[in-house]
Amino acid sequence: MKIEFLNNLLNKIKRNNENDFASIFPKHNFQKISDLKKYPCVISLVEDNTYAYRMFFCADKKFSQGIIDLINEEFESNITFENTSDTLLFLKNEAIVLNVYNDFEGEVVRIITNSEIFVRKLWELKITPPPPWISFPEIDPDGLGSMQGNLSFWWDWMWLPFWNSMDTSEKKYYLIAHSAPLNWIEYFDFYDTYINK
Repeated sequence: MKIEFLNNLLNKIKRNNENDFASIFPKHNFQKISDLKKYPCVISLVEDNTYAYRMFFCADKKFSQGIIDLINEEFESNITFENTSDTLLFLKNEAIVLNVYNDFEGEVVRIITNSEIFVRKLWELKITPPPPWISFPEIDPDGLGSMQGNLSFWWDWMWLPFWNSMDTSEKKYYLIAHSAPLNWIEYFDFYDTYINK
């Protein structure tokens, strides 16, 4: 369901809003970001003639207000999470398109922006997704094999970009700071050693 939602959303944006996005994010306002390996991950949309970046991530709910406060500060607005369905904000030569919904015990956030300053300040928030034992408390990592459905969507789009953005010491700190159950610690050790080389 969520994979279908994402595909429909991205196809709709590409198909129906190509000209709209080109006018919202023109080439002359594009700000190049060179260090794209941070979390939330940033994807350039230049190949689609949209001179902006897309960020798609899940944030632990403790970051919700910080994200909204940053948007309001950078774009001189007063939005709340209750009114963030396909929100478009402009300020001078910068723009942001925002969509937020609640899922996976966190906030799923889609941002398209051409503001390098906003992206860098968002990175400074050190956003993390909810850990898997919170997002999927019914899942036993000892039984994980071929992931499907919501778990696969969350794992590929929300969790792995975050997990892969950290080095080994940051991963260990995250697991300790979030009181990871022993079976999840063992799973991630196995995952990084044998699967995620």
